[in-house]
Amino acid sequence: MPKPSRTVRIILAWAVVAWFTISVAQAEIVLDTAFPIENQTTRIHVIDEKGGAVANADIEITYRPGSAVSAVYNVGQTGNDGTYVWTPREAGIVTISATWTDADGVEQSNTFNASVKYKPTPIAGIVIMILAGIVLIGGSIERIATLLRSPEPD
Repeated sequence: MPKPSRTVRIILAWAVVAWFTISVAQAEIVLDTAFPIENQTTRIHVIDEKGGAVANADIEITYRPGSAVSAVYNVGQTGNDGTYVWTPREAGIVTISATWTDADGVEQSNTFNASVKYKPTPIAGIVIMILAGIVLIGGSIERIATLLRSPEPD
């Protein structure tokens, strides 16, 4: 039987490493709401690989408004129940990071990307936009009608 080529052996080795990496259980960061809304509180849950709550995990939030410049805030720690109450400062993409020391004294960390939605549009803003549209369109119609009625100069 012929020996597998070096390329095949390398690919198999990487496949084994990838399988072990994917199959290892990891801690999770879970939010109460799938899409948090700016300036409305939500709860961050940090859960270890065994499904238990992670107490005293340092929570760090990285805001990326418009994905141009990021701002990092160390907001606090989870309580004994593994949760932290968080109020997003602004809408956009955020990265939530949790870092803690496990029972064996090994530092663990995990990250989670979330999309923070804008606050709902206020009704007053919609009414003002509609009124402005009526005024602009009404003025345009009146101006066009005046131009069509005026006689052409000789």
